[in-house]
Amino acid sequence: DLEKALEYDDLKPDQQAQVAAIMAQAYINLDTLEAALPLLKIASTQIKDNELKGRYSYIKGQVYTRLGHKDSANMAFEEVIALNRKTPRIYMINAYIEKANNFDYEEGDNTQLLEALNTLLDNRENRPYQDKILHQKGVYFLTIGKEDSAMLNFNKSLRKFNGDRILLAQNYRRIAKLYCDDCLHLQG
Repeated sequence: DLEKALEYDDLKPDQQAQVAAIMAQAYINLDTLEAALPLLKIASTQIKDNELKGRYSYIKGQVYTRLGHKDSANMAFEEVIALNRKTPRIYMINAYIEKANNFDYEEGDNTQLLEALNTLLDNRENRPYQDKILHQKGVYFLTIGKEDSAMLNFNKSLRKFNGDRILLAQNYRRIAKLYCDDCLHLQG
């Protein structure tokens, strides 16, 4: 029925976007990610509501990431970032974080990534999300082999806890792993 509705010529763009989004969610629930992508593209381009546009673009980026298409995912996350204040701030912050997760440390400019994370931290509007940004800085330092700086940022992220229990657990897990690795290093 939804496929028939999507083909209906008299649908307004917002209605077409909503039908496409519902179908995309169904495909995602069935773990048929490739089928969800064209529908997410329709949803994110046809919708007029910027909050939903940001949401659909963010989901599109997540699907591309799960499929291993980092460049396409980053383009979708850039769509969210470009909306800036037109969509909820959490979408923009998460888009930056996902782009950082997709960053190629061998090919990319590591200094530029660190500067981008610091710029996010310095922005007063991002204070409610400092825990996420600090965690990502910890991941950055961990990836480049600076365990002390990583530990510092994971601990700072814990101190800025803002209710995200999954992030809290990730911080504790990474700190515990760093301590265990350090203990094994001292014993070995």
